[in-house]
Amino acid sequence: MAKKMKITLWLSSFLLSGCIPSYTSIYHTPEVSGYVIELKSLQPIQDAIVKHNNFPESQTKTNSQGKYQLPAISSKEFKLLMPAHSLKNYLISLSHNGNEIIRIASATRLMRYIEKIDLGITIIDNQPQQIAKITNNNFIPYEQLKDYFIENALLASCDQNLAVASLAQLNISRKLYMHYQSQHSNSNHSPKLKDYLILTYQQTSQLWEHLEQTCSKTLQDYQLMNAIFEQVQDEASLQSTSSILN
Repeated sequence: MAKKMKITLWLSSFLLSGCIPSYTSIYHTPEVSGYVIELKSLQPIQDAIVKHNNFPESQTKTNSQGKYQLPAISSKEFKLLMPAHSLKNYLISLSHNGNEIIRIASATRLMRYIEKIDLGITIIDNQPQQIAKITNNNFIPYEQLKDYFIENALLASCDQNLAVASLAQLNISRKLYMHYQSQHSNSNHSPKLKDYLILTYQQTSQLWEHLEQTCSKTLQDYQLMNAIFEQVQDEASLQSTSSILN
């Protein structure tokens, strides 16, 4: 009798708290849309492949205008639906000719209804082997960062695919900055160039922030790791400010 009463009380409190067992559609990713352009020409890329990182079998391609719409992934499941709301970073892969960029789409962790995220412009570099030089001695050279996070992983164990994508994104931002500096005094330069530069550094900042969360830091390298991530974030902030770009 006491056991039945405990179960009854547990179920009552469970239902009153808003946890309702239900067989319903659960969205594992948001629907994502946007445009893809090429770094050097700033022109749309057709047939770039776009996919959810966790569901690579579901993918789409950009059209002649560089536009894409990647459907959400859903399934029917029995879930205890909580009246809570928390956000999660969903990784989106965009690639062309084997050159990949990772974007982050923030959406609800447990989606009961479809959420649509517009990622705007994504720039892909079809010549990633060309490394941009740093324009400030306070910035960390590409090869040094590569040594830290990829080739020798000197400082920490981080998500390697994300580290590669983060370095690629930073290199794109640096190359675009150099392009902006060379074209700024040219009356024929693209009026969108400044907007693209600010956008790419914002994307760089977001991706490096996510990368930092994947790194397992030790007490020995904690301060140095923090300093490196802080330097990259400072670069992204400085290079995209209006005072620098005017």
